[in-house]
Amino acid sequence: MATLYDDFVAKVRSWSNRDSDVLPDSVIQDALDYAADTAYKTLKIPPLEANLVYTVIPASTVATSASQVYLETADNNGLNVVKLPIPADMSSFIHLRMKGGNGKMGVVFNEKTDVRTFWDMYADRYTGFFWARQTNSILAAGEFGEDDEIELHYYRRLPSLDARYAINATNFNAGVIDVEAIQPTTADTILYFANGTNYPPVPFTDTAYDIQNVAGDREAFNFLTEAGQELDHWLRDSNQQVILFGALYQCFDYLDDTAQSQKYKVKFMEAMDELNKSEKMLKASGGNIQMHFNSVLI
Repeated sequence: MATLYDDFVAKVRSWSNRDSDVLPDSVIQDALDYAADTAYKTLKIPPLEANLVYTVIPASTVATSASQVYLETADNNGLNVVKLPIPADMSSFIHLRMKGGNGKMGVVFNEKTDVRTFWDMYADRYTGFFWARQTNSILAAGEFGEDDEIELHYYRRLPSLDARYAINATNFNAGVIDVEAIQPTTADTILYFANGTNYPPVPFTDTAYDIQNVAGDREAFNFLTEAGQELDHWLRDSNQQVILFGALYQCFDYLDDTAQSQKYKVKFMEAMDELNKSEKMLKASGGNIQMHFNSVLI
């Protein structure tokens, strides 16, 4: 069964007017990935925005997720320091702020320093809340306490264009797993259902479990990875022009057709620029734009 991703590969081939002997599917798939990668670095629009809230926990507590962080040694001018893991899907920062906790809710980390200045207790800084990036972490300094919440708002990369829901009990019970008409003899994943469940099991009627229980009253059903439905993808499903032109630009570069490659490169950049300009207009609509400046007396 063709998927939305398969259909998009076919669309790129149709626009390129090249058969598979000249332009293999593997090249088109690479071109789609390259186009998406460039789009994430260029587009600054709401569909790519995301939030992650970190919670400060006591040193005696065992962290159960990457969003739970500990207070570091308070040696930075008497301020506490927290190390926030940067999310793997981040492409660029928007803001870092205190969301709640010790009464500092609403404080925005407007001061970003280099790493040396961050750790230099004698360096001049103009606020009591500042941050820096070091390797794969955000270093944030401020008046932190246990149970404080720190929000990172950022632009993200979306899942791969052909990403599917994982085969697990939660997703089956949510109805995003397609059950095969015939039970496969080999499988990538096994889910468990109550003994006597007819094949194929029915989402919202039959309950799936990830493990076999001690009582042994559940039987195993085999599922292939392809049973997971495709994830929604904004670039592929809602704004095809950007990813289409970007893929064609890459494909014609592979085919060494400079004229066509440059043509679609321009279209690709123009499509992204149009989206960014549209977002700037939306930000400016509905009110009066103001600019704020801080002055420092020396």
